[in-house]
Amino acid sequence: MMDLYIAFDSTHDAIRCENLVKEAQIKARLIPTPEHISAGCGLTLKARGEDYDRLMELIQREKLVNRSIFQVTTENGRKHFTPVKDD
Repeated sequence: MMDLYIAFDSTHDAIRCENLVKEAQIKARLIPTPEHISAGCGLTLKARGEDYDRLMELIQREKLVNRSIFQVTTENGRKHFTPVKDD
């Protein structure tokens, strides 16, 4: 199972993304940014990996910027963070 973590540089952008995701009926929630991720505001959107395409479409359409995207997998009880490039 894979999750997506989208970290933001501003609280405004994090909350805006959360609201847009709710409107699009994508299951996600804001969480405190894990220590493995560097982001300015301390908020990260956690979503299911299966929603990657829908999330990327939403981010591009709404021109959300200044964010970092990670695939997060769990192996032997440890989370592994892999940066994702979005073109």
